[in-house]
Amino acid sequence: MTTTGQAVVAFVIIKQSYLDAHSPEGLADTLRRWVGEQIGPIARPRDVYIVGELPKTRSGKIMRRLLRDVAEGREVGDTTTLADTAVMSVISAQIK
Repeated sequence: MTTTGQAVVAFVIIKQSYLDAHSPEGLADTLRRWVGEQIGPIARPRDVYIVGELPKTRSGKIMRRLLRDVAEGREVGDTTTLADTAVMSVISAQIK
């Protein structure tokens, strides 16, 4: 079976207070189901990754291009404009 097109992938930051009060097991599946119920099955993410931080520029903009590269299994491009370049290493390691 071949898959064409793109799929939704979610990178989620969870507050530490929530993680302290709830079990993280199954959280990604719960979030996938919730999106499917609230928005519809077409919007249900293929994958949900719980991350500690997102790659942001020095001005605070999220670098969606880098997240797309990681989600699609491509080599991460230029990270020189990131405020913290170590973030992409952590996210890449978590996904693999």
